[in-house]
Amino acid sequence: MMALRLLSHSPRLNLLNLHQRCMYPFTFPRIHTYISPPKELLQNPILYNYLIKDFNFPKEKAIKISNRFHYITLERPQSAVEYLKSFGFSHSHIQSAVKVCPQILFSNTEKILGPKLRFFQELGFSGSDFNKFISRNACVLTRSLDDTLKPCVETVKRILGCDENNKDLIHVLLRCNWVVDKNVNARIVSNASYLKSCGIKDNQISKLFKRQPRLLAAPESELKAIVKKISEMGFVMHSRMLVYAIHTVGSMSSKTIEKKLDVIRSFGFSRDECLEMFRRAPTLPRTSEVKLRCAMKFFLDTVKLKKSLIVHAPMILMHSVEDRIFARYRVLKTLMEKRLLNKEPAFLYVLHMTEEEFLEKYISKFVDNAEELLGAYKGHLLESSTEEGA
Repeated sequence: MMALRLLSHSPRLNLLNLHQRCMYPFTFPRIHTYISPPKELLQNPILYNYLIKDFNFPKEKAIKISNRFHYITLERPQSAVEYLKSFGFSHSHIQSAVKVCPQILFSNTEKILGPKLRFFQELGFSGSDFNKFISRNACVLTRSLDDTLKPCVETVKRILGCDENNKDLIHVLLRCNWVVDKNVNARIVSNASYLKSCGIKDNQISKLFKRQPRLLAAPESELKAIVKKISEMGFVMHSRMLVYAIHTVGSMSSKTIEKKLDVIRSFGFSRDECLEMFRRAPTLPRTSEVKLRCAMKFFLDTVKLKKSLIVHAPMILMHSVEDRIFARYRVLKTLMEKRLLNKEPAFLYVLHMTEEEFLEKYISKFVDNAEELLGAYKGHLLESSTEEGA
C-alpha cells in the first residue's frame, strides 16, 4: 500500500503507468518534457530596424541578415547606398538590388562594387538598361571580376560575333544574366561546339543566342534531347532549317506544338503533310491558332488553293492576315473587276512580293485608279481610323 501511495503521488508516474509496466515489463514510463523553442537572439537591432525601415525586408529575413552581420554598424550599409546613388541608381533601384543580394550592403565600395559597376558601364550599359540590369541582377557585383565576369563576357561576345556598341551583348545580359557564371559559361561553350558539329554555322548560332540565350545556357543533355526530337520529326543534320527548328522546339512545349499541328490537321491534312509543312517552315508552330485557322480557311475557301500548294509553301500561313493576305487579295479583285489585268496572277506569287514591288506593279502603275486601289489595300486601316475619329 505504501508503494502504491508513493506511486500515485509521484509527479512522473500514476496508476496507468503502473498498469502499463505490469503489462509491458520492459517498457519505461513516458516522461513528458516541454522544451520551449529557443528564441533567436537579435544581435544587431540597429541593422535589423534599418533593413525593415529602409528596404522593407520581412522580419525573418531581416533577423537572419542582421545576425549574420552582427558586428557591422550602419556606416558600411549607408556608405554602400550613397555609393550606388553616385552611379545614378534611385532608392527604389537600390531597394530591389539589396533584396536580390543583401551582401552588397556590406561590400567594400571601392574594391568590390566600384570595379564591377565601371566594368558594366564600359561594356555600354547606361541609363535605364544599367539601372534595370543591376537592380535585378545585383549578385553579379559579388562575383570575381578577373576570374568570372571578364572571361564570361568575352565568351558571350565571341559567340555573338561583331557587335557595334555591344548592343547584342547588352540584350543577352538583360535577358539572361546568368551567362556571366562560370558553370553556365562552360555549358555555353560546349553547346556552341555541339551545334557546330550538327552543321549549324557561326552566324546562325549567334542569331540563336540572341533570340534564345537560355537555350545555349541549358545543360548539354537538354540541347541534345531537342536535336534528337527534331531528327525524329524528319529534320536532317546540316540542314539550313535545323537551327530554326531548334529555336521552335526549344522555346515551346511539345503539347503546344502538337496543338498547332492539330489545327492544320483539322482542315483535312495528314500528319505526314503537317510534318512536311513544319520541316519547310520550322517557325510555323509559333503562329497563333487563331491566325492559322483564319489563314487556312481563307486560302481553302476563298482563294481555292490546292492543299498540295499549301503543303509546299506553308510560309504563306505566317503572313499578316489583314495587312498582307486580305489586302493584296482585295487589290487583285478590284483590278480584275475593272479589267485592268489581262490575266489574274497566281496569288502565291503576289504574296511573296515585297511591299515596294507590290505597290509599284499593282497600284502605282494604274494612275487613274491608284486612289481606289490604295483604298482597297489600306481599307481596314482607314476604317479603324474613321471609327476612332467618331
